[in-house]
Amino acid sequence: MPASALKAAKAKPAPRRAAGRPRRFTHEQIVQAALAVMEREGFAALTIRALADELRITSSVLYNYFERIEDIETEALQQLAAGIPTPKPGTPRELRRQLVDCMLIVRNILIRHPGVLNPPMGSRAWDTFTEVAVQWVL
Repeated sequence: MPASALKAAKAKPAPRRAAGRPRRFTHEQIVQAALAVMEREGFAALTIRALADELRITSSVLYNYFERIEDIETEALQQLAAGIPTPKPGTPRELRRQLVDCMLIVRNILIRHPGVLNPPMGSRAWDTFTEVAVQWVL
């Protein structure tokens, strides 16, 4: 190694590696797996055990990513809701067009994810679902 390269290597410390094993999954992958479980078996079927089975891991591994199943449910609903635009004030014709477009998007989400949009009333996921609905009313 040339002296200049050796000097440069000494000047920059190597980046530190996080302790422990590298993560196998991203939050996005876990949320997608949760959506798959809910689509196939319904909202109520999503449990830590069912999600772990979907990902082919042990239940305890999921707690390294999320504290509770409700957090996963909420993120899944937020991800679906993020694709629904909120109508903006405009002329009646513009507003009508926006509402039609939004309803078509909601329809497509319901077709793609039929078992997802019925969280238990009073749950954190229900609260997320309600927050999205309130955006439409106000």
